[in-house]
Amino acid sequence: MLHRAAPPRSLAVCVGPLHHHFSNALRVVEFFEYYKLNGAERFYVYNKSATAEVNEVLRHYQASGLVEVLDWHFEGKIVRAETHHQPHLTQPKNQPTGYAFESELRYEGIFVALNDCLYRSSVSGGFRYSAIVDFDELLFPAGDEETLLEYLQANDRYDVHSFNFQGVFFYDIYPADFSRVPAWANNTYLYTEVRNVRTKNPLLHHNRSKYVLKGRNVLEAGNHQVWKAVRDTREYPVPESEGLLMHYRDGNLGYDYENFVSDNRIRDRFGFTIWRVVNEKCGHIFPTTGVCPLGPVNYKQTGSAQ
Repeated sequence: MLHRAAPPRSLAVCVGPLHHHFSNALRVVEFFEYYKLNGAERFYVYNKSATAEVNEVLRHYQASGLVEVLDWHFEGKIVRAETHHQPHLTQPKNQPTGYAFESELRYEGIFVALNDCLYRSSVSGGFRYSAIVDFDELLFPAGDEETLLEYLQANDRYDVHSFNFQGVFFYDIYPADFSRVPAWANNTYLYTEVRNVRTKNPLLHHNRSKYVLKGRNVLEAGNHQVWKAVRDTREYPVPESEGLLMHYRDGNLGYDYENFVSDNRIRDRFGFTIWRVVNEKCGHIFPTTGVCPLGPVNYKQTGSAQ
């Protein structure tokens, strides 16, 4: 009965658990608005720990029906004071120490969250496609004026279970470009607009990649690729010429950072619209200042305005 009709809805976005008092409210607004412009109709956010400002943003979008926020807490598992492998490492008896099997649940129970979202979005939500990403990750279709949803629809086949995007990194050690900040903008550090230098060479598929899955063809989701799919279906490895995962990473360095190129494609395609909608949203959510907080990253909220 479930599969006799086509999925009634198109694109959802699954976001891995927020943790350690996630505080970049501006990034959350920019993320939602970017994916909305790319055809997303629903976001599923797993919230373990975020600041009051980020929670205020989530409440705003949840009230509009765009976002479903799920409280995401796991109790620590009771383990013995000594382990077979490391008897010298002890804890007080009967004290929760976290997950006993980190390799299965990973950080903050992300594998449970991703698979909950797989079935929540495809079965309950009725979505054909579900993107698996974090708040610092934007899937970009390289076609001229093409949205992510349009790209998926144009390249879909009955035997495809997912579209896997190679990743490039916009590290914060690269200089920001404030040359196109509108004079009226209160929120000026938009990642898609001022971070325009990235690593030149994409990583291989399944190495820090992210993907869009087709829920009816997937049985088990992983962080960087589908783990288990319906028989006789396959992954579509998106070539660089068709799209990339734009990863705007803060406070972390690696992955061939010495080789870099300028990439303004997101800014050129969505720039004015993202400036406008993000500043309007921040003005509505934080009417006193009109500014969505960036959190402790301490990037300047000012720049050379045109």
